[in-house]
Amino acid sequence: MRTGWIVMAAMLAAGSAQADVTVCKMGETVRKVSVVHQDNDPAKACDVLYSKDTEKPGEAPVVLWHYNVEVAQCAAKAQGMVDKLNGMGWSCAAEAAAEPATEMPASQQ
Repeated sequence: MRTGWIVMAAMLAAGSAQADVTVCKMGETVRKVSVVHQDNDPAKACDVLYSKDTEKPGEAPVVLWHYNVEVAQCAAKAQGMVDKLNGMGWSCAAEAAAEPATEMPASQQ
């Protein structure tokens, strides 16, 4: 799964991947659920990424799910994760589309 993140992170850095990001907060703690599509094409391969920005700063997001063919599952799985966080008391909202989902950590560049 880590290879999938490296590939998607490289595509994000190069501007060839699109990300839909939901930011979830509980107090000062921030987590993100991102859907990243290859080549800015929602019909192409996708990953659902999960990061704990304030708890593990600078650490690469975890790839929760990857789909090559059933790419609509990425949005469904991401929404399920957001719903789970909301149910646990987190406050979640979509991040502005102009901001990237995450930056590739220096250790993986």
